[in-house]
Amino acid sequence: MSKSNNRMLVMGCLIIVILLGFWFYFSNPKAPSTSQSTHPSNPEEISPASVPPSNPTNSPPLTPLQMRAAADVEANREKAIWNLAFMTPIAFYGRVIDEKGNPIEGAKAVMRPADAMMGGNHEYERTTNESGLFSIFTHGLGLTVDVSKAGYYTLSESSGNFGYAFGSGMSPPHPHSNNPAIFILRKMGDAEPLIKLDCNVRISRNGTPVQMSLTAGIRGYAHPGDIQVEAWTHDRDTPQSASKAYDWRCKISVLGGGGLQPRTGGEFDFIAPVDGYQPSDEITMSASDPNWRDSQNREFFLKLANGDYARIDFTMRAGGDHFFRIISYLNPAVGHRNLEFDPAK
Repeated sequence: MSKSNNRMLVMGCLIIVILLGFWFYFSNPKAPSTSQSTHPSNPEEISPASVPPSNPTNSPPLTPLQMRAAADVEANREKAIWNLAFMTPIAFYGRVIDEKGNPIEGAKAVMRPADAMMGGNHEYERTTNESGLFSIFTHGLGLTVDVSKAGYYTLSESSGNFGYAFGSGMSPPHPHSNNPAIFILRKMGDAEPLIKLDCNVRISRNGTPVQMSLTAGIRGYAHPGDIQVEAWTHDRDTPQSASKAYDWRCKISVLGGGGLQPRTGGEFDFIAPVDGYQPSDEITMSASDPNWRDSQNREFFLKLANGDYARIDFTMRAGGDHFFRIISYLNPAVGHRNLEFDPAK
């Protein structure tokens, strides 16, 4: 799900929660607290006049005109509640730092207050000062914030949702300059020019190999392949059912004496190891596996036969059309192990 869709979902949930909270609050202005008993402490205080009749006299039914008038009154009441909620003051302070805790000057903060019922919310931009600080003063149910800057990666800590109205249930507000909300960006390294490929490739279920070049993307025809993929499935001639598990496996190999190894250092692990490479790796999925799936994803560092280094994101999909996807980043400078990708290069 995209970030914009996440924001829409969060704000939709916020509006529902706010509506329920205000409805309950205004519908029960004199409700007794839970710490007080609703029963008289002295049984003698109960009088016949204080006991509601068991069969009260039914009121005469409302006429259509009276029903419409009552509906209009309720609609106006709800509108007034929403107008009051949308006018909740927002005073917000934020601070942007890098992964080492250093303030980032010149970062962009995009802020969207929930200040309208059906979309149409305003959008504001601020730029951080030398201390990484920014602020906004507006009104609304809550505030979503996204920060960014060229040359930095955005993280989950680069955005936030902050509630200001009664019953919002979101992250607490930050209305004071001495306690700003903290947002984190990660500084990019000194990326080198890389060759990026993103390919979806049909593959047979009977083990017929498919070769790929990470520089040209051509699969074993006029251009020599760098890697080879093979796949096998049980009952390969029968269309696979999404509701029935089956045995399948695939093998990915680096050709010509190169090798691969799992990339396990996380999202920002960009430097390929010098050694530790194996000729191939295999994914095996048994129908008896309680965690059975018809697809698997692996990430690898590669050292090709010509000395180039690469990293790939490999996904095998054994169901349906039976294909694999490779997203590869290859450094064409022989022997260079830096695989951090900068689209600008």
